[in-house]
Parts: sequence; structure tokens; C-alpha cells
Amino acid sequence: MAAQEVWKSFGIADRFGFSIVGGHGHCQLPAIQKPEVSAFVEKFLLGNKSIDTKIATTPYKSDLTPWITWK
Repeated sequence: MAAQEVWKSFGIADRFGFSIVGGHGHCQLPAIQKPEVSAFVEKFLLGNKSIDTKIATTPYKSDLTPWITWK
């Protein structure tokens, strides 16, 4: 989440996303995450600029203010 704030500060927030989904083996892509990965492939590899890549899926909540004092 802190890295996402850095990307936002550079004005390139659409180039960063994260998805934390448990309950599967390492290096496996569960079906629920396929649309998220596909969005980045579609936008940045295939050039479809209309795709929304503002993805931040996590079961965790964090207070970032101790680390991001410039925000």
C-alpha cells in the first residue's frame, strides 16, 4: 500500500496495482484474480488505454501515516 502511494505521487498510479488473495498454492493464479492481471496486460502490453487498472485488493487495513509523512 505504501508503494501505491509513491506511484500516485509520481502521477502514474494506473501502473501499479496489487491483489492479495489467499487459499491457493504459490505461483498459481486463481480465477478471481484473472480479470486483474488481464487488465494490466490489456492496457500496457496491448495498448487499450480505456482499461481501468486501479486495483487494490487486500483483506488487510494499514495505517500508512507513520511512513508517509509527505502525503
